[in-house]
Amino acid sequence: MYNLTTLLTTLLLASTALASHSARNAIRAPGDVAGTTDVWDDGGCLSKDKIPNHFCAHNFDIIEGCKIVPAGCGKSLKVTALKSGCVATLWEDAACSNLKFFQEISWENHRVGECAALGPDVKSISVVCK
Repeated sequence: MYNLTTLLTTLLLASTALASHSARNAIRAPGDVAGTTDVWDDGGCLSKDKIPNHFCAHNFDIIEGCKIVPAGCGKSLKVTALKSGCVATLWEDAACSNLKFFQEISWENHRVGECAALGPDVKSISVVCK
């Protein structure tokens, strides 16, 4: 009887720890897709039908953390979807760190769905979610 009780207690504790660990990871896993963006190698964010040769990526996934924009793209882009509570930041360097040229996009500042350009090419996008 003692062995059965010990076994059941061990299984219960192990399953509780696993469930707790899985729930924490599901809420905030680094690299989770936080939104999408369309990217152009020319300014203006015109539709791919109007300037097909300048449209680089449609529904390009942006993730929590830093992600590099495809090479040769980044003259203009439009964040087309973004999770509530997240802020996307456009950067002119590949490390998401140069404070000289950057722009924040969120639902709160009403920039989701708008065309964005920094001047220099956008080289990376970072996302932070609450």
